[in-house]
Amino acid sequence: MSYGQDWHFRRLLEQLDIDYAVAVPKSQRIKSLAGTWRIE
Repeated sequence: MSYGQDWHFRRLLEQLDIDYAVAVPKSQRIKSLAGTWRIE
């Protein structure tokens, strides 16, 4: 599992207001202000 798939880890970074970039598999759906979509 990559850190990008660990939502607890991502949530902690967001709560601490820490900018981050993580790897995720291309099949994972991503939520953003623009909506929900897959990385391909």
